[in-house]
Amino acid sequence: VVDEAHLIALWGQDFRPHWGRIGEVQSLVPSRVPITLASATAPDPILTVMKKSVHITDSNHLFVNIGNFRPNLVWEARVMRERASLSERLAFMVPENPSPANFFPNECALVYVNTRTDACEVLDAIRKRLPAELRPMVQVFHALRGTLTKAWILYYMFLKLLRILICTEAAGMGCDFSGVHLVVHYLAPKSLISWVQRAGRGGRDGKRCLCLLLVEPGIVKE
Repeated sequence: VVDEAHLIALWGQDFRPHWGRIGEVQSLVPSRVPITLASATAPDPILTVMKKSVHITDSNHLFVNIGNFRPNLVWEARVMRERASLSERLAFMVPENPSPANFFPNECALVYVNTRTDACEVLDAIRKRLPAELRPMVQVFHALRGTLTKAWILYYMFLKLLRILICTEAAGMGCDFSGVHLVVHYLAPKSLISWVQRAGRGGRDGKRCLCLLLVEPGIVKE
C-alpha cells in the first residue's frame, strides 16, 4: 500500500527521487501481490503518472473514487492590502487585548507557508501583537527544527497548549491534529494540490473549519 501516492508525481522527479522508483518494489514481491495507491488529491494528470510509475494499465486495475468533499471545510481566498505590513496582514488572528480566554481557547490554528524564512517572519509578526505570556503559545515547525523540539511541539498541540502553529510541508503528511478550526495559507501555494492537502489538516473533529488563502494583489486576475 502506497499512501499519499500523489507524491510519486509531485516529488518523484526532483525533490524526493525515491518516490519515482516506487514501482521497483514490485520486482521484490510475487506477481500475484496487489498494489494499492491511496491519495485524497489525484487529478487525472497526477493519476496518470502514478499508474505509469507502478506499471498499472487500464485493463488490470480497479479505480475507486469516494471523493474528498468535506462539508465542514469553508473555503475563502482573501487578497491582502498591498502596502500593509506583515503584522497588519495577520492582525485578524489576534483579538484586541489578547488573553488565554479569547486567544483561540480550546482550539488552535495552523498557518502554512512555503519557506522557512516565511515561517520565521510570520512567527515574529504574530508574536509582536501578543503579550509576553502568550508568545510561547505560537510556535514554528519546519524540517530544521530538532527532533526533540518537533516532538515537544506536536505533544503540546495534542494537549491544546499551543494556539497557533506556523508550519511548512514538514507538518503536513502524517500529522493528525484535533481542534483545528482555522487553516491559513500565507501567500499562494506551489500547487492547488498542496493547498487542499494542507487545508485538510483542519476540521478533523467534524466541526466547522475556515480554510483561508492569503494572496498578494498581483496574483489575482480581475
